[in-house]
Amino acid sequence: MNQTHEQHDDRAVMVAKAHTGIAGLDEITHGGLPAGRPTLVCGGPGCGKTILAMEFLVRGALEFDEPGLFVSFEESIEDLHHNFRSFGFDLKALIEQVSKRRMRVVKYRGSAHGMDKYPFLIGDTGFTALPISSIHLEHGVGTDRVGTGVPDLDAMMGGQGFFRGSTVLISGGAGAGKSTLAAAFAAATCEKGEKCLQLAFEESAGQLIRNMRSVGIELQPWIDQGLLSIQARRPTLFGIEEHLMAIFREVRRMRPKAVVIDPITNFLSIGAPWEVKSLLTRVLDQLRGMGATVLLTSLTPGDGTIENSEAGVSSMTDTWIALNQKMNGNLRQCYLYVLKSRGMEHSREVRELKMSASGLSLRPVSAAGSEDNQRREPSGSS
Repeated sequence: MNQTHEQHDDRAVMVAKAHTGIAGLDEITHGGLPAGRPTLVCGGPGCGKTILAMEFLVRGALEFDEPGLFVSFEESIEDLHHNFRSFGFDLKALIEQVSKRRMRVVKYRGSAHGMDKYPFLIGDTGFTALPISSIHLEHGVGTDRVGTGVPDLDAMMGGQGFFRGSTVLISGGAGAGKSTLAAAFAAATCEKGEKCLQLAFEESAGQLIRNMRSVGIELQPWIDQGLLSIQARRPTLFGIEEHLMAIFREVRRMRPKAVVIDPITNFLSIGAPWEVKSLLTRVLDQLRGMGATVLLTSLTPGDGTIENSEAGVSSMTDTWIALNQKMNGNLRQCYLYVLKSRGMEHSREVRELKMSASGLSLRPVSAAGSEDNQRREPSGSS
């Protein structure tokens, strides 16, 4: 009897344990869950199964430097982030990347081939491989111009607006007018009878239509005519590659002359900065090859200067427009200036951006605010 008991104890000691980090559970289980083996947690609705499972992963990441994978069949990623925030868990801060499939060509006799690991998707259209980016920079260029949707901004851009097929970045803080300028450009594209695809990652299509109406921009008529398509979705709905494929699929279907992505910074919730830059590089390569004009908006953090915070993305753009907000007495005023615009002369003045029911306008900075708010930037005509 004693011998059997001792053998049982010896076997128990030999079981490798994975600490859970959960108060009391490691003591109850004499060291944690069996390492390298499955553990089933069962119980009725609301008894805490999901909480225990998620805390096991969070404690493993924070206290034992162990990566973890959580697969949910009931709650969305956004719901999980929200629900576990009440326990003090910042899940967004713990996510390296969303799970991805990757492929590599090991050998291909008689032919050169890509040597990298490439992401691929298996979706409703079958198997799709996603090259990292184009190898050569051989996109066609021209001198045709497209309107910005704001006559005063056209005047700042040599009187004619952006180059057709170029990439434009509009950056600024929350509420500075980035989405409004983007919507004005989309509406101006449709007014010429050309198609525009607008990818919205902060507002639903209904919200965007309603909000833009308050500044004199009507989007619904262009949707009704099939010239404007607004695709609104949360970035956390897909991983980086899934978003890329969804964008490519919509672009191939619509063949737009202009594409708006508002804002690109929301992709940072699902990928590291280098992954977001990789996504944008591939999207821009595709759209440049089609001759489409692309307008990107970017939210500038409140604790950094615009020039520094956008350094990674701005190198891929042809025109960079910055928005600043400052208090002038008891009024908050928005200021716009062109940081660069390759290949064209442009204004170097700071203008005040005014938004009203009658539309958008740019005005010279008042003398009272000129000392604090005016700035001169070197021409970006390189």
